[in-house]
Formats: sequence, structure tokens, C-alpha cells
Amino acid sequence: MIGILHSIILVVLFIAFVQDWKFRAISWTIFPLLFGATVTLFFINEQPWQILCLNLLFIGLVFTALFLYVAIKRKKFVNLFRADLGLGDVLFLIAVAPLFWMQNFILFFITGMFFAAIFQLLVNRWKPSQTIPLAGYLSLYLVVLGGVSYLLNIDLFYQPILQ
Repeated sequence: MIGILHSIILVVLFIAFVQDWKFRAISWTIFPLLFGATVTLFFINEQPWQILCLNLLFIGLVFTALFLYVAIKRKKFVNLFRADLGLGDVLFLIAVAPLFWMQNFILFFITGMFFAAIFQLLVNRWKPSQTIPLAGYLSLYLVVLGGVSYLLNIDLFYQPILQ
């Protein structure tokens, strides 16, 4: 069952990457499918539900801080989803939150943002763009992390990396 879930997650992440890269949007069906697979894996691995709640709280805090930062910078409240952030990016983070122990999720978020920034800088040299397919880059990053985890036989997801 776990192997099937990993396969589903891998395929869905690949589809999300391709769609976001190509169309700068991800089909709405991806998010519930991904969340369903990751939350099932979360509970099969007998993770405490409080970890999932903390991951979701972290997402909420990050985007609240981003909202406040943008509001202060622009001196007015703005809808972040109009020009600054895609709703799919937030939904993607919610969908993958069950894949991680809390510290690992924070580490994934930080390193994933660096991965996306570096990847976008490299891509802009070849094909300049005003938008960043963040969920797509994070999908690719998750596939890479899964591969590294598998090849090195270490759990980068549920075993706390930082103590």
C-alpha cells in the first residue's frame, strides 16, 4: 500500500510540475488527489495528527506574515492572490504538509524556496518570465528529495533531521 501511495504521489508531483511549468497553473484536481495520498500516507505511518496541525499552522503564519509585510510595504491591504502569489502555491503547500515531520517541513519550506529561486534564476537566463511556477518547482524538489531519501536509505520526511 505504501509503495502504491508513493507512486501516486510521484506521478501527481510530476504532473503538477509539468502543468505549472507549461501553463503557470495547476489543475484543481491535483490538490485533493495529492492531499488524499499524503494524508493517507501520514496516518499509515502512524504520525500524530498534532504534527499535521503544526505544519498547517506554520503555513498560516508564513502567509499571514507575508500579507502583513506586503501591506506595510505598499501602505495598504492587498489581495496577495491577484499579483503576488498563486492560490495553487498555498494549496500545494497544504497538500504536501502531511509528508513531513514539523522540523522537516520548515526545512523543506526554506530550502524549497532557495531551490525555486536558484532554479528560476537559471531558467531566466534561457527563457525570461515575470512569474515563478513555485508549486511546480517545489514538486520537482520533492521528487528530488524522495529520490535522495530512497537512494541513501534515509527518511528525510518523517524522521526529524534537526534535533
